[in-house]
Amino acid sequence: MKLIAVKCPQCGADLQIEEDQRICFCEYCGCRILIDDVDERSEQSENHNSADRHIDETCVREAELKNERERRREEERRAKELLKEQKRSRRRKRRRIILLVFLALIVYAVISVRISTMKRNRLISSLTSSLSSKLAGTDAAVNDVYLSGKTFYVDLDAATTQKDRIDELQKEVVSVMDSFAGYRMRLDFLKDYSTVRSVDVNENGIVKVWTDKTDTLSEEDIKSICSAYESYVQASLDGTDFTLFEINYEGDQVYAHIETDTYYRVPVKKTVDAVAAVTEIQQEIPLILRYSYKQNTRLADFTISSGGRVQEDNSALNNIPDEEKDAIEQEYISALKEVCRRNDASLTTVELYNDCLHVEINTANEKKNDVEKFEREIDTAIEGLTPADTKIELNHGYSSVKDWTIDKKGLKEVTLDFTD
Repeated sequence: MKLIAVKCPQCGADLQIEEDQRICFCEYCGCRILIDDVDERSEQSENHNSADRHIDETCVREAELKNERERRREEERRAKELLKEQKRSRRRKRRRIILLVFLALIVYAVISVRISTMKRNRLISSLTSSLSSKLAGTDAAVNDVYLSGKTFYVDLDAATTQKDRIDELQKEVVSVMDSFAGYRMRLDFLKDYSTVRSVDVNENGIVKVWTDKTDTLSEEDIKSICSAYESYVQASLDGTDFTLFEINYEGDQVYAHIETDTYYRVPVKKTVDAVAAVTEIQQEIPLILRYSYKQNTRLADFTISSGGRVQEDNSALNNIPDEEKDAIEQEYISALKEVCRRNDASLTTVELYNDCLHVEINTANEKKNDVEKFEREIDTAIEGLTPADTKIELNHGYSSVKDWTIDKKGLKEVTLDFTD
């Protein structure tokens, strides 16, 4: 007979019963068992156990997923913290490097300044000692020495103003620079806080006298010189539109301030030449001829040196008032209009600006002989009117036939010629 296994629903004991048996008793607890109930309960128990197992597996899976998410979040958090810490570490390292570089630069600058200062002091001390030795027993002494860049600035107290004696002292001082290759020197000889002479010494030992006041004059001498110049200048201005405003002596130069009611350079040049012709007798004392318009507008300075040499130092014709410019332009227009009419030409531009008068003329002629004849007539027409450099341009159609410039001395320079 076939036996089947059943489980006691009360104590859970495993029992063996016959296959067709429907009722039995548990041999352990004595519980009465109906076989159908056992099967049903056994099935329910199995289903329940299966559901429990399914639920337990889901919970376990969810717990594992939750733990995995927590683990990943923790790993991400740690990675972010690590990245932040690395960035903070790099920033701290950069700050330390910058601080170290800054401190190194400060130390280098301090050391460089100290070294430079020590070197400068040694050079100054050496030059001062050398100069003192050279000047020992003379009537000069070292007053001050300092170094700026590659140039020594030296002040010497000179007890003399005699030119020959200063020349000898200068040679003694310059000879000292042989021991200071690569350096220059600005040397001032002083007497009672006024400069007697200043010289520049370059690295080759060459001496350049850039100020010389060794010929100190008395007040009587200065008055005599100014009086003589006043006579010469006043005589040169006779018969002209110029008047002498003042004359004085300053810095070994005579300043003569002359005034006029005209801007035109031709009479100015004649006046300057006339003054220069009578200054030769003054030899080493140059004349600064200051040319002004009605006391207010300074137009030019002329330096007249020995031998009557003239050099124009500056020009300020751009200070001419607009109404005066208009008057000058109208004079040119009046002078050139008839010349243009005779030569079948038209006057298109007459304008004074930037200390230069610009004239443009359109001509129907482009033959060289006709253009040269026209040029001569233009020069004759504006003679005596030139207040500044005058640039004249002859045009034929849209092409330039000839350009020429009449400068402040009345000379002409042809700058462009397409007449051939």
